[in-house]
Amino acid sequence: MNISALPQAILCDRDGTLIEDEHFLNDPRKIRWIDGVKALLKTFHQAGVKILVITNQSGVARDYFGTETVETIHDQLQTDVREMGGEITDFYYCPHHPDGTHPV
Repeated sequence: MNISALPQAILCDRDGTLIEDEHFLNDPRKIRWIDGVKALLKTFHQAGVKILVITNQSGVARDYFGTETVETIHDQLQTDVREMGGEITDFYYCPHHPDGTHPV
């Protein structure tokens, strides 16, 4: 891999890009990583590339689960990646939805 050609950081969507889209994922035991993603995240980390995960989590606004659930999922993702020797620099999520009933 040509390290000089790598970006300083990458932005990754969460559901459907890093992990299978479970449609309102609310349990870390339901996380299913897409094949090869954790190894790729490790490679980027070892090359000094920051990994930023972004995700829409309208389930919070719809009152399907709270922000604590989103953070628990993210903690598990970080644990899984660290077990492979990688690191996710940070997670960012939007808990809003125009039809949401729960104020955030």
